[in-house]
Amino acid sequence: MTSDDFRETLKDFPAGVTIVTSAGRDGVPVGATVSSFTSLSLDPPLILVCLKSESRTVEAIRQRGAFAVHILERSQAQLARQFAADHVDKFQAGTYGLNGSGVPYLLNCQDRLDCSLENEFTGGDHQILVGRVEAISRADGFEPLVYAQRGFFELGGSAAEA
Repeated sequence: MTSDDFRETLKDFPAGVTIVTSAGRDGVPVGATVSSFTSLSLDPPLILVCLKSESRTVEAIRQRGAFAVHILERSQAQLARQFAADHVDKFQAGTYGLNGSGVPYLLNCQDRLDCSLENEFTGGDHQILVGRVEAISRADGFEPLVYAQRGFFELGGSAAEA
């Protein structure tokens, strides 16, 4: 098995799309598009996200001890691409605010989890970050953006079970 075989197989598994944001000691906002995100525990409320070990976002989360996870909706594929690109300034003036921990949050993302860094583990070339959810922002009528087969999709369709 090669890494290409592994990648080719996993492309068929759909995942929700998030953007993880933080800011280092210097206050400069950083962020990355992340599909490796899941809930971990209800009591206490924990989530986990996985980011490349050398990511600027990982270093900022370590420095700040906090981060935000934005769950993208179906109309936000372009925003996902913007934060997936490897350039330094992904934030545009007037598009974000700061929460009480100094973490930037995207104003046009309705579903957000504000987290403190609970724990961190190394998994191959990625860091597995466990976040304790401190606050939630959400909206009704949310339709998620999904990533599969190297592209973005809407869920659409009907429920698989009645």
